[in-house]
Amino acid sequence: MRALVIDHGAATHLSLAETPDPIPAPDEALVQVAAVSLNHGEVKGATSGETPDGTVIGWDAAGVVVKAAADGSGPAEGTRSSPWARRPDGRSCARSRPPCWARCRTTPTSAP
Repeated sequence: MRALVIDHGAATHLSLAETPDPIPAPDEALVQVAAVSLNHGEVKGATSGETPDGTVIGWDAAGVVVKAAADGSGPAEGTRSSPWARRPDGRSCARSRPPCWARCRTTPTSAP
């Protein structure tokens, strides 16, 4: 799948590249990303020397469910979605979310 990845050799610190397709767990839906936002944390991550080349970043996305969760939880295929992952304790956490600057991403469909 196509994704924006960290590339510290590029002036923007980003390059378009092919990356492995995400594989959803039984309680995750696969969302085809249609739009993303850019925020301060992502810019900081993209320009940080601590973020390795090839890393896909991005926190906020909107798209359409292209594969419903295998366990039957969550939205059906074709449903518009704004994926948001949560930590095991139920609190939101940017670092726990799958990256969204890519063509598709997985998102949990059941509460922890």
